[in-house]
Amino acid sequence: MLKSLQTLRPGQSFRFPWRIRPTEISHFALRPIDMSAVFSVNLTPGVRGGQARIVSSELRITDPAGSASR
Repeated sequence: MLKSLQTLRPGQSFRFPWRIRPTEISHFALRPIDMSAVFSVNLTPGVRGGQARIVSSELRITDPAGSASR
């Protein structure tokens, strides 16, 4: 993604599809599953550390019944 940076104007959006496969979850969690994935984006490309503006969102992933993956 660093090779194809995009500048968004206020009100614009960008979708970045990312699949979390069942095998990626099963490596780290036993059933029943109750875990969170946090996605973060640096709004100031090239800036790191305390000077960077970073936003994040959390996705909760649950499978309380422990059902088989599809």
